Amino acid sequence: MKIVLADIEQSDLIQAENYFGAEGADVISIVTDVSKANDLEALAQKTLDSFGGIHLLFSNAGVAAGSTILESTLA
Repeated sequence: MKIVLADIEQSDLIQAENYFGAEGADVISIVTDVSKANDLEALAQKTLDSFGGIHLLFSNAGVAAGSTILESTLA
């Protein structure tokens, strides 16, 4: 299995990366602030560079802006 982990907390990422790596996964972790478009673009690019594609994506950022996703803008 190939896994990409992203979080704003580097220590949590290192712990998770070590866990999955010990279980045999090919894993990378990237410090990412999901409120910053540049961080998300860097995450996507590093994922594509490392593994060539994305087959499953699970996002659980827990970020709320007070409106629906369709009504929200990057600003």
